Amino acid sequence: MACNWAALADSVPASLDSNGPTRQMLPRPPLLSMPVSFVIMGLDPLTGAPVALQRIALKNRFYGYRRIEKQLRREGFCVNHKRVQRLMRLDNLLCLRKRPFVPVTTNSTHEWPVVPNLAPFMRPGALDQLWVADITYVRLLDEFAYLAIVLDAFSRRVVGWELDDHHGAAQCQRLMKTAGAIAHANSSQ
Repeated sequence: MACNWAALADSVPASLDSNGPTRQMLPRPPLLSMPVSFVIMGLDPLTGAPVALQRIALKNRFYGYRRIEKQLRREGFCVNHKRVQRLMRLDNLLCLRKRPFVPVTTNSTHEWPVVPNLAPFMRPGALDQLWVADITYVRLLDEFAYLAIVLDAFSRRVVGWELDDHHGAAQCQRLMKTAGAIAHANSSQ
């Protein structure tokens, strides 16, 4: 979409006056009667709105100013990323963010009975009144390790933990035996 300005200048006939040869000013054709930036950016001559930018932004709602600038360059527009960002901001063309993929970690469609939370508002006042447990995974270089842990709700100290390369009921049973043995040993002292 480059314009050959030298060819346009050569097409205007020269006239002679007392100061030497000068160029006559011919009436501008309708396309050149608008600012050059309108032609370069593909702006609507009546409103000045960036037509190509709006078309791309509305067609691809997840495109930000960088991707729109690259797309405009592919279509032949001479644009700068700062100009695209400014025009998008002025026209309120915000890109939508894609939600990151989060794997489902809880299977709520099982046939086992759901145990209600027995202590939602309980405030422990001493050690070993309330234990809390959780199972999580730790991402390693080429596999996952599953960590089951029991904490004392009052002191936040670890009562017991179990690390395995797979999770299941056996891991939790071993953890509860370990935590129970530790708690029994602490209470007998």
